[in-house]
Amino acid sequence: MKSRYNVDGFTLIEVLISMCILVFIVFGIFQATTETYHLREVLSTEGDFYTGISLATDMIRKDYASLYTPSILIPHLASSAPPPPPPTPPPPPLDFFQPTHYWDTVLAPNSIRPSRFIGTDSTISWITAAHTRIYHETHECTLSKVSYEFVLDEKKVRDPLFSGTYVLIKKENTNVFSSEDTEETFVHQYPLLYGIKKWKYTYYQKEDNTFKTMRSWDSNQAETKMRYPDMIELSLEVMGAQNHFFEGVYRFRPETPLQFTYDLPSSF
Repeated sequence: MKSRYNVDGFTLIEVLISMCILVFIVFGIFQATTETYHLREVLSTEGDFYTGISLATDMIRKDYASLYTPSILIPHLASSAPPPPPPTPPPPPLDFFQPTHYWDTVLAPNSIRPSRFIGTDSTISWITAAHTRIYHETHECTLSKVSYEFVLDEKKVRDPLFSGTYVLIKKENTNVFSSEDTEETFVHQYPLLYGIKKWKYTYYQKEDNTFKTMRSWDSNQAETKMRYPDMIELSLEVMGAQNHFFEGVYRFRPETPLQFTYDLPSSF
């Protein structure tokens, strides 16, 4: 007598085929997930690499665009009127009025002290008006002494990929009106960019319709006295993880015209 119920099930072949299909589906999902995470890591690393370069160069651009010097307060320097006759040379200046790394010699007879710009092929320093005070109670203003220099990255000396690379360091001192350059209380140091293979500054001085190229600059020297670069050109090569490499040229200019001519006494 036959049973009223159907006891037939899947055959062994059907079960094996179903398991194979399930394995292929799971493997496909796993592979797609793995590729997604790998692509995410690649894009994140690449984004961090180029964002770091953009952040470092934008910071230099912002600080140099806001280059500050009290010389702009002198009426006959800020206008196109011819300067007055040179004043009678005063006695030799006191030690307090000697030039420092960020301040030039005090001008006579107005006693205004211009800021000083110093630049080599690898380091630059000046006074900027781009400082942001985060906390209201801090003893700071919008001015600060800044310098950018790149030093050997000692942490990656043993890494064969990054051996011999440099790191860009920004130093900022918010005690801007101090004539001493040795105080450390208000000095802050920030590493901005790693993996630098080349970092070179070139300075340009505008003369008529052409630019004069200079490898270094000091606004306290006779050739560039009370003058600041009309343009700074930065050539850089940077390498990063996953064989990323960038080579480019950036140019920075001050927002305010700061080129003056002033006949100073010989004692200055």
